[in-house]
Amino acid sequence: ALKQQVIERGLSQRFVFTGALPYAEMPGALAAADICIAPFDPCKHPPSAGAGYQLDPLKLFEYLALQKPVVSIQAENIERLFRHEQDMLLVPPRDPGALNAALCRLAADPQLAKRLATSGEAKVRQNHTWASHADHLVRLFEEMLGE
Repeated sequence: ALKQQVIERGLSQRFVFTGALPYAEMPGALAAADICIAPFDPCKHPPSAGAGYQLDPLKLFEYLALQKPVVSIQAENIERLFRHEQDMLLVPPRDPGALNAALCRLAADPQLAKRLATSGEAKVRQNHTWASHADHLVRLFEEMLGE
């Protein structure tokens, strides 16, 4: 249905529908993207829907590590990690109008897109690498063993 809408609106040159890709091809596919989005839908994850959408947003870390501008949803766990208009743009979940406005804003303002991508990438490299995650777990385990 999305492909048909793209064709009907004469936008075929602006979209690539890859279908499922092998994991090894994902970095190249993401590198080709101008903007990365993670419009998570908390309603699709009933255990976390009532708890402020608590799934780990690994896609966000991957997108930002590639220094891509990102649009995602306003959710407690995401807002603890990243700041709206500082590291990425955040929109209300399940709001296609807000998602569209954020995408249009980034497409129309390459300086904003670059600033967000640079800031987000720096934050990920400083605080959210696998090594920093492992260090955090070691500290937690040491604290628990001390108690």
